[in-house]
Amino acid sequence: MPVPGDRSRLAKIGEDWEVLEGVIQEFMGEKSALNPVIGRCKDGIVLIDTGAPGTFGQLENSLLKLGFGIEEIKMVVITHYHFDHVGNLMEIAMRNKNARILMGKNDIPYYAGDKVPEEEAVDEKELRKYFPNFKKSDLDGAAKDEDISYSPDLELLSRIEPVEEDLSVIDVPGEMRIVATPGHTPGHLSVYLQELKALVAGDLMMYWKGNFSGPIRTFSSDPETADESVRKVSTFEIDKLIGYHGSPFFGNVNSMINEYLSNI
Repeated sequence: MPVPGDRSRLAKIGEDWEVLEGVIQEFMGEKSALNPVIGRCKDGIVLIDTGAPGTFGQLENSLLKLGFGIEEIKMVVITHYHFDHVGNLMEIAMRNKNARILMGKNDIPYYAGDKVPEEEAVDEKELRKYFPNFKKSDLDGAAKDEDISYSPDLELLSRIEPVEEDLSVIDVPGEMRIVATPGHTPGHLSVYLQELKALVAGDLMMYWKGNFSGPIRTFSSDPETADESVRKVSTFEIDKLIGYHGSPFFGNVNSMINEYLSNI
């Protein structure tokens, strides 16, 4: 994806945390980089989000370049159940029977297929801000990809640990906190690395082609609740923003968040 800044330079969040490079999704007529994040812990790695369906080879190669295999994943944190975040979770779970898997409690029924999200109103004007070549037919392809993501087996579902409230994770560098940030989906999670002043935001917010963006309303189950989640994290000190889409941004993130909040 053509984004400003040097992604290689921005990939390093801290000594033990970085963005995985080389996981590419084709969506809305564009190829774009996804931003799974890994953190090195005492006996392996933490992985935040897993990539879109069809990108497992890219994910595995990116890990291997850093010296890690799938079997060294100790924990997977899923920010939310959408297909581009859970696309490789099944493969990881099959290859690694010991990794902890965490997901927002209110997202699990959607991932399991027990609940179906309400059809979202399509704001074509909004989507063209992000995807200039957007066509309504692009959403049909996205729906087919989502069908792939709703196929976890019972063993995988039994391993998922539901997260309902904010949770501090011990034995992981960076003072890792899993933060409930619902709205984009009912159980959306973000990860705040307090020591690094870094927010791994999932789809709560992002830095897209040189501009800060809050949650894309067309793809959010409850845009007003999503904005309240943005307000919640605005109280954190954030110098590094890693959205799942777009480019990482290092700088005064709080000022961008506050400007966004002042305009909603």
